[in-house]
Amino acid sequence: MLDIKFIRENKELVMDGLRKKKCKVDIEKLIDLDEKRRELIQKSEHLKAEQNEASKKISKLSGAEKEGEIEKMSALKEKISAMDADLSTVQDEINALMRLIPNFPQDDVPEGKDEKDNVVLRKVGDIAKLSFIHKDYLTIAQNLDII
Repeated sequence: MLDIKFIRENKELVMDGLRKKKCKVDIEKLIDLDEKRRELIQKSEHLKAEQNEASKKISKLSGAEKEGEIEKMSALKEKISAMDADLSTVQDEINALMRLIPNFPQDDVPEGKDEKDNVVLRKVGDIAKLSFIHKDYLTIAQNLDII
């Protein structure tokens, strides 16, 4: 799997590799989702830092002030929870798109329309010459009455 940072920095190269492999993946959407994910992480970390500061502050307070800060903390906690849920959703979408991106073909691989355009580099061993007509697996299974 390609690294999201590599995809972000080499968008044109990735799109060219997808074209060569005849794959259709929305790279723009992937990059937008990655940007959204990074923003959500930054905002979430900022809110968590606020939460930590407020926790330290609450321990030093008493009475009505403490109750007010605790209410603020619970609202902040809900905000963080909602943001983490959004982050999880965005990350799932990113993962789904990332799984669709194949590795790049090598530069010396010729482009073709389909597998008929593939080039044989070498053959290893001799091709077996059967003294009988071979049957496919379905015919054999039916003859053996196992299907």
